[in-house]
Amino acid sequence: SVKTGNESYEDRRREIKATAEDNERLVKKIEELSAVENKTAAQKKELASSAEILNSRIDGLNIAYDKATGTINMTADAIRKQIEISKQSAEAEAANQRLVEIAKQRLEVDDKIADVKKKQKEEIEKLDKAEGAYGASILSNSAKEELRTKINENAAEKVKSLEESKKSLADSEQRATEIIANANEAQAKAVEDATGRMKLSWETMDEDQRKLVEDMKSQFE
Repeated sequence: SVKTGNESYEDRRREIKATAEDNERLVKKIEELSAVENKTAAQKKELASSAEILNSRIDGLNIAYDKATGTINMTADAIRKQIEISKQSAEAEAANQRLVEIAKQRLEVDDKIADVKKKQKEEIEKLDKAEGAYGASILSNSAKEELRTKINENAAEKVKSLEESKKSLADSEQRATEIIANANEAQAKAVEDATGRMKLSWETMDEDQRKLVEDMKSQFE
């Protein structure tokens, strides 16, 4: 149903938001641990674990942990930019999936409207053909008109309800389209900010850092 589709989509958006919030928790932990000069074994383990979790959640993040020094190869700010890119990408993907669902639901509603009108026509034809054993109509003209009115009113009520569902779908479609536009804009800005902040010269970047820059750029070329 339309309601179920909206609820499922909103659940997905809440999941995206919750993941982003937990990612921020991990970044803060990384930020906190990175500031510690002489880390304990437990702190080093927690830093490596936080980086590993973020790497598993965000495609192309590639935080590298150096066991010897107990440090990572990215600043918290750079990680946050990647998290924002990932979040906006997930928002756009979820909204695109919702648009596909809306298109399917609209077709289903159209089919139901056609079915209601078909049954209405069949009931009216059946009413008009209602005859007794000797060819005379079983029902008086007034009784027929009363039944005809009920059939038409019942069909009109069902069609009205279905048309309201289509309007709700149109509203959801507009909202999803706006979310996609906003997400794409925010994602592009995050990529621009991320690449702008990575002002290391190309010669001083290691292979992972160069790959990260190229991956970010290729997404928007």
